Amino acid sequence: MRTLSSKLFGAFALILTLMFVACSGGSTPPPPPPPPTYSISGTVTGASSVTVTLSPGNISQVTTASGGYSFAGLAVGSYTVTPSLANYTFNPTSANVTLSSSNVTGVNFVATIVPPATYSISGTVSGATAAGVTMTLNPGNVVTTTTASGTYSFAGIANGIYIVTPSFLGEVFTPTSTSVTVNDANVTGINFVDAIPVPQLTTGKLMYLGMNNTYRDIFSMDLSNNAPSPIFGDIAGITIDNIVPLRGTGKKVAFRIAGSVWPTDGVFILDTTTHGYTSAIPVQGVVAPGYPSTTIGSFDVGYDPNSGIVVLVVLQDTAGMKDVFQLLGDGSLRWFKFTTDGVNTSPVFAGIDAVGYQTILYIRNGNEIWQRSANPAKDPGNTATQPATLFASNVMDSTRPMSVNADYTKLAFMKNVNGVSHITVVPLAGGAEVDLGPGMDPYWSLDGSGKILYHDSTNALWAINADGTGKMQVVTPSNLATGTIANVVFAPLGF
Repeated sequence: MRTLSSKLFGAFALILTLMFVACSGGSTPPPPPPPPTYSISGTVTGASSVTVTLSPGNISQVTTASGGYSFAGLAVGSYTVTPSLANYTFNPTSANVTLSSSNVTGVNFVATIVPPATYSISGTVSGATAAGVTMTLNPGNVVTTTTASGTYSFAGIANGIYIVTPSFLGEVFTPTSTSVTVNDANVTGINFVDAIPVPQLTTGKLMYLGMNNTYRDIFSMDLSNNAPSPIFGDIAGITIDNIVPLRGTGKKVAFRIAGSVWPTDGVFILDTTTHGYTSAIPVQGVVAPGYPSTTIGSFDVGYDPNSGIVVLVVLQDTAGMKDVFQLLGDGSLRWFKFTTDGVNTSPVFAGIDAVGYQTILYIRNGNEIWQRSANPAKDPGNTATQPATLFASNVMDSTRPMSVNADYTKLAFMKNVNGVSHITVVPLAGGAEVDLGPGMDPYWSLDGSGKILYHDSTNALWAINADGTGKMQVVTPSNLATGTIANVVFAPLGF
């Protein structure tokens, strides 16, 4: 039987329990706090407005103006960050990031632009004028020149629509231009034809070195019938080089000759009517003491009303210095040292200036034409006192790299145009140049026609006016000596 005290204790305990339940309202304990979150951030350099994507979750954002990005509120785990932008590559391409107990910064990328793919446009120009044709691509005004075989190519061309146009002084092409669409591939076969046939020159005469039996002789050829006629030679043991018809002196021609049966290796003046000749350069060492060598390469002949026929040659001294000397065509031992600056080749007589001085042009430093005036009768010490002046740059040297017209007012010379020799005409008094296109070894006619004779890289002969018009084919002599195409010249009037 329970006692009164135990009954009272139980009632008290019940009251406490009821009070606790009443105070707690009957709810469960509060949940634990959420787990911590972190961030991943970095910078993209080299490009702006780059899209950065976070996986998993495929969450993307665009970089700020300074290239920064940040992904916040990320739980612990492994993530991949990947940048992207059209026409760019990234280093690294993506980054793997593990979040464990802190934010991760410095997840950086470098963007590099990818150049758009480019292609080429190519083709061929054929017909009368194929080499040296100017090809222009628009838009962009990109210019190239056809090769000796007439081919051309434009490289580095992006997708788009372009116009290709050929041009050459005095020529007309079919088509005149062509529209070309470049669409993820090279375009070939954009071809053109020179629509103007080049007529054949049938007037005048040529002078050249031809084969007569086993000997190399001087010949002429009438262009009206292309019949060759021997002028001089047929002598055993000699070699004839570099013929130069004389101006205003009748049927005379200068030529260089070498051979053991002759008294000297030098330049001779030949009267083709009588076949008599005089030596313009006597035995080595007699003329210009200290300059024992004979002519180096080409030479030229002019006419001074006071001195008569004058011959320009290049002599080399014992130390290797080369200078231009003038000698008289009558075979006397009178000589004059025209230059003192050395390393001169291809002299050309350019007439008499306003004060009566002889003017010459010569190539110096391999690619410059220099001009000098002097009066051998007045300048003391057989040394030119007039200063040399630079006449033209970017020229090319050869057997006959330049020629002066009949009245000594214009010069035709070989100019270096992107590594290709072009015949270029310029007034001797100065003025604008006229580019006649690719060609070598120009020779200006002395017969009154005013045409310039030259050959191309295939050794075909052509004649053209000084303004680039009137281009004509010239028949190559059938007995032309091998390797002497540069020595083919027009014969003077009346020859």
